Amino acid sequence: MTLTQTCAGILLSLASFAAADDPFAQNVRTTEPLSPAEQAKTFTLPPGFTITLVAAEPDVNKPMNLAFDAKGRLWVTSTSLYPWPAKTGADKTDAIKVIELNDDGSAKSVTTFADGLDIPIGVLPLGDGKRVIGYDIATIRLFTDTDADGKADQRELLYTGFDHTRDTHGMASNFRRGFDGWIYACHGFNNISNVAGKSGNVVHLRSGNTFRMRPDGSRVEPFTIGQINPFGLSFDPLGNAYTSDSHSKPIYQLLRGGCYEAFDRDTNDGLGLAPAMMHHLHNSTGIAGLGFYAADEFPAEFRGNVFIGNVVTSRINRDKLEYVGSTPKAIEQPDFLTTTDPWFRPVQTVLGPDGALYVSDFYNRIIGHYEVDLNHPGRDFKRGRIWRIAYTGNGAKQPVARFDFSAADAPRLVEKLGDANLHNRMMATNELSDRIGADAIGPCLLATARGSTFQKIHGLWVLHRLKAMELGTLATASADKEPAVRVHVMRVLSETTKWSDAHRMLALEGLKDSDALVQRCAADALGTHPAAEHVRSLLELHHRVPAADTHLTYVVRMALRNQLTTPGAIDVVRAGGADLSSADRRAIMDVAAAVPTPDAAAFLLEHLEEITEDNQAMTRVLRHGVRYADGRAIAPLVAMLRKRFAGDVDLQLELFAAVQTAAAERGEPLVPAARDWGADLARTALASTTNREQAGPPASPATIAARRRQAAEIAGALSLKDVAGPLRDVMTHKAGDVNTRTAAATALAAVDPDVFVRPAEQVIVDSGEAMAFREKVADALGRVTTDGAR
Repeated sequence: MTLTQTCAGILLSLASFAAADDPFAQNVRTTEPLSPAEQAKTFTLPPGFTITLVAAEPDVNKPMNLAFDAKGRLWVTSTSLYPWPAKTGADKTDAIKVIELNDDGSAKSVTTFADGLDIPIGVLPLGDGKRVIGYDIATIRLFTDTDADGKADQRELLYTGFDHTRDTHGMASNFRRGFDGWIYACHGFNNISNVAGKSGNVVHLRSGNTFRMRPDGSRVEPFTIGQINPFGLSFDPLGNAYTSDSHSKPIYQLLRGGCYEAFDRDTNDGLGLAPAMMHHLHNSTGIAGLGFYAADEFPAEFRGNVFIGNVVTSRINRDKLEYVGSTPKAIEQPDFLTTTDPWFRPVQTVLGPDGALYVSDFYNRIIGHYEVDLNHPGRDFKRGRIWRIAYTGNGAKQPVARFDFSAADAPRLVEKLGDANLHNRMMATNELSDRIGADAIGPCLLATARGSTFQKIHGLWVLHRLKAMELGTLATASADKEPAVRVHVMRVLSETTKWSDAHRMLALEGLKDSDALVQRCAADALGTHPAAEHVRSLLELHHRVPAADTHLTYVVRMALRNQLTTPGAIDVVRAGGADLSSADRRAIMDVAAAVPTPDAAAFLLEHLEEITEDNQAMTRVLRHGVRYADGRAIAPLVAMLRKRFAGDVDLQLELFAAVQTAAAERGEPLVPAARDWGADLARTALASTTNREQAGPPASPATIAARRRQAAEIAGALSLKDVAGPLRDVMTHKAGDVNTRTAAATALAAVDPDVFVRPAEQVIVDSGEAMAFREKVADALGRVTTDGAR
């Protein structure tokens, strides 16, 4: 079965419980499409909210990603090709369009900026929109309007290497500019890309990930690893990035370098998976277009909420965030928008400059890429709508005239750094950094000294992006009374390439801050500037973090791991010797199991006895240590394990498996001491094949079966001919576990084919045996080349 078929089966099984007569439960909607005017009447929102149409077909076809430029215009990627990429250049009929808005949010005009495209998704206008970055299979390009006629006449290649051949709904999308000036983006399910920028660096992106890139094409970097199919990316005022992900969690707060859940590959880098912030799934496997609401036009209860497009259930979900230390928890709220029209497919929600929420509606009978055949005739290729949701009820703010950031001078832009709307603050930040340049330094220095909290935060980022940040400015801001300012100081330190000792001290002091998010960002800063001398301070924070603050714990562990990768760091730790407490050593061992160096492995094996009460941790540490340690350390290690756990065959089997796996990962055979250990374990575990067990407490049938299965696998791997008899007994024991009997049969065929043939014949012709077992035995027999087998 292919991965595509597997995914389809999973999705279909999840949907199968739904009532057959529920139009929202059908993968192919059975209702007829509505006109935009008819559809508008089907929506239900909380009291005081109104929804109005921005644009619809034929002006836009299937809208996917939305973004605003500095003039307040709305940009959209429009496709009529999806899900099939163009076969020839003449077939490329998709476009990036720009919508001039009236004061009420409706479209004044819709014009095509770039056409002849192939399923464009990610889009980000720069400044006044004369330059636009967009995805176009299989590249990211800069589209430029050089003659100011409103249409791109130049197309510059920025990044290449994006795969689209496996899945056209898992491409590069949701471009969002961060505080630091980088563009953050999602890479979707199943595609395997090797993305190259102009500097020549290449980033490998396998299936779901997030990455970031410079707007000029100079560099691309991975940001997080994993998620299944992230689609939707948004920042909050504290600089946290969030994504929505189909098939795992509707909301993640991303931790730089974190490895997230993914069913299509192993994303565990040795530290375990990055923590989740929610466990409810909004009853859907299709989540898209997350938007964080950071403005004051909505009532207070909706501010700081996350809005998610649920394309399967045709509604917009809402979660509010609560914090445990630095760890966000998504608290499920009543659905923000529902409808009686099952064609509604909200694939993206974005905050507008007017404080309204703009929604991209991929209006369609079918949304599933795997659930329904791509050739299904019911797929719609023309209809699409963009909606605006605003609060107009009691206490609603008076509408403010649209502001043209692209024409404002430095003082006016600095004033806008204090706007209540994060979108507007980011626009001002970008204009000051990209257009105003050096003339923004003075006003921003003044803003960081005397401005509001928001002006201080964004002023810091403008100075950083202009390479005009002075150490004194950072130091002053690091003592600000507002935690949000101190958070961003640590984030600036993370992005500061060259550190002095003073920079280092600011980050180390940040670890002691009273605010948990400041601590977390300080740890991240130290993680991006690793040095052995940071270990002690990070250990002290590690021991103080409450267990419930999972995000802080994970970032501190990543930071510790990064320090230990620096040359000589383990030697520095060893030199601490007597100064290291048991808790210190355990914390170091925990993260050293993710450091692929001989020094880290040696440290793990030296202190393995300290964690012998934790079987899971010991197995993890043992495998990593044996994989990377000097081979001469393995024999004495085996002797210690055999002596320490002489009375526990099952644990020894588990530990031996770790050593065996590590040897295979090293590409080397087992050392003689380990081979002898495995052989003795196999003989011991197979010594009794029916009722008689080893000394000690009685084992359960499941434990006995697992023990014998492992022993059989060891016997086969080590070619232990002297256990052929016990293997035959396990194989022919009809009351035994089928998987164990299969393992015994496979091993016996390998170690002694002559002994295997007769019982194999008996099993194959015995109609009382399970057919699956008979097939496995027949398969094993087919691989035996002796005369008796033939």
